[in-house]
Amino acid sequence: MAAYAALVSLITTMDHIQKHSRLSISFDTNQMESIIEKVGLLLDFVENDTHGVISTQVEVLESQIASVAYAAEDLIESHVVGQIQAMKDAKRKFIKPLNSMRLLCCLKKGVTTESDLVDDQIHGGSISVVDLQTVIDDMDSVKKKVMAFKEESGSRDDMQPTYLMPTATTTASSSTTLITTDKNTMVGFDEQLTRLLDKLTGQRSNRQIIPIVGMGGIAKTTLAKNAYEHSLTVQHFDIRTWVTTSQKYNVIELLLQLLREKNIQKDEQLLGEKMYKRLWGRRISNVATHFDSSLFELSSLDEDQSWDLFCKKTFGEAECPVELEDIGNEIVKKCKGLPLAICVIGGLLGRSHMTQKCWKNISKDLISILNSREDENCSSILSLSYTYLPAHLKPCFLYMGIFPEDDEIRVSQLIKLWVAEGFIKSNESQSLEEIARGYLNDLIDRNLILKQLRSNGRIKFCRIHDLLRDLSLKCIRFRVVKLPSSINVLWNLQTIIIRNNKIKAPSEIWMMRQLRHVDIYELHLPDPPQSGDQQQHDFVMQNLQTLKNVVNFVWSEEACKRVVNVRKLQIEYDSRSESSNDYLLYNICHLHKLESLTCLPYTVHNVLQKLTFPSSLKKLYIVGSKVHWKDLTIIGSLPNLEVLNLDDVSAVEPVWNPVEGEFLRLKYLFIS
Repeated sequence: MAAYAALVSLITTMDHIQKHSRLSISFDTNQMESIIEKVGLLLDFVENDTHGVISTQVEVLESQIASVAYAAEDLIESHVVGQIQAMKDAKRKFIKPLNSMRLLCCLKKGVTTESDLVDDQIHGGSISVVDLQTVIDDMDSVKKKVMAFKEESGSRDDMQPTYLMPTATTTASSSTTLITTDKNTMVGFDEQLTRLLDKLTGQRSNRQIIPIVGMGGIAKTTLAKNAYEHSLTVQHFDIRTWVTTSQKYNVIELLLQLLREKNIQKDEQLLGEKMYKRLWGRRISNVATHFDSSLFELSSLDEDQSWDLFCKKTFGEAECPVELEDIGNEIVKKCKGLPLAICVIGGLLGRSHMTQKCWKNISKDLISILNSREDENCSSILSLSYTYLPAHLKPCFLYMGIFPEDDEIRVSQLIKLWVAEGFIKSNESQSLEEIARGYLNDLIDRNLILKQLRSNGRIKFCRIHDLLRDLSLKCIRFRVVKLPSSINVLWNLQTIIIRNNKIKAPSEIWMMRQLRHVDIYELHLPDPPQSGDQQQHDFVMQNLQTLKNVVNFVWSEEACKRVVNVRKLQIEYDSRSESSNDYLLYNICHLHKLESLTCLPYTVHNVLQKLTFPSSLKKLYIVGSKVHWKDLTIIGSLPNLEVLNLDDVSAVEPVWNPVEGEFLRLKYLFIS
């Protein structure tokens, strides 16, 4: 949740400033106190009034809260950076005059100490009262909307938190050790496990590949893990290795996992030979050269198995209270026998108040979501579990989406990242790291993060299920970050790579002549400034080779001249565009060294008729567009085109009849 993370980050920043003896004096006390008061009210609203609420109005309010909080923090941090620079400048000004009586005599005012000069410099550069007041006014406007919403909503019972808030003592006791003895819960798959073990340990002389197949969330990994850790498997095989891979895999990395080695020469052939030598003479050395593949398909749990798993995840060793059995059964039936859905909903209800009223509210929301859209891979239930997460856990869960699919995440690193991102709200009894460990345990208890145990029972690594990772990516609302105008001070900067943020660049970026590669999740680039009296070459980015992903940019002749040597270009036009006719895409032909072009013209109609390509183009990717097959003649005439990828396109005509003599150098064609 961006709102909570933004507010907590702002509170942390202001707290650090107030504890800094010199930086704090450069801010207006009344304004800072006003911001603190408003932030406290907004944070209380996010923590206590938005939990479990499915409302477009709440989403809009949270977005506005995040925007004003980020704006305030950006302004304050920019000022702090300025003050730090002012301190350095003041020290230099103090030291130099000591070696020159002429400079010392020119001072209108006597300087007695270095501290005096530094303080003068700080006060002289204090943050603009007007700028800070603008932020306060914006924050006050959002505050009024929040108060109006709360007044309109009244004291509705279903607006109140339904989760159990842990106390500081319980969080501390459960967070510092991160030790657990719980294993992967297997319910309803005893027969499948027995069959799988028989296949693995039976007297077969040939090498086997046993694919475990089934829909997402049906416990394929859990079954495989239980078979891998079973005593029969341990006794039967001399070597067992657990390797995690995804749709995008790397053979060398897989071999390194199998060998359990790091920092060695990454040569695929050498690694393969090492693997062969390690396996030679073992129990599998006399296997045949052919493979035997037998499909192992999992089916959903039946009603009894589903209820058994639900009770284990919700109540642990305890029994389900009689008054909750009926409503519990209704909820479980909505999970359609999918273990992941049952585990997640069980984790949610297990942390809620054990009352009929609370469970009926959750069931009501679940039915509402299921009725509103087609449910695939239990996504509705997973989405509901996120909606009902406490505010302080939402940013931590969403952050899991930044890790690659099936990644093994080191817990110590994850905790440091959460703290560094400003997700953790401090208290007097614990360190930020201890609080973060408590958050991790809570997410594990809710079955939203999967723990990986070591022999001592301590959680050293964790991971997230693919479907839950997809959910985190869908829920992320990326913020727009404005780069400071002073960025051109980094005169020798050559590469900018920014993930997971929308970036608004200042006009000064056009003066960064050393830039070679700019790769940003979403880049809002201003029009280049007029040359004026300066030399034209002062504004040309001669070294720029990569420019991704520029959004809604107008390709004027002037703009093309500034990036004339770019080789890789990615552009996008989305629904926020004011006019799809004024992007001047035909000027891209002036980029005479362009070799790779990716275009996502979501709101530009007939893009192939508006684009004019340079003859240097080798790779062309068009994503999300309507295509007339006849327009491909424009592309087919490109003399150097080797790759054409038309992804997620809508063809007007049913059949494409290529013209002979076109696409003479094409090596790869993909149309979807």
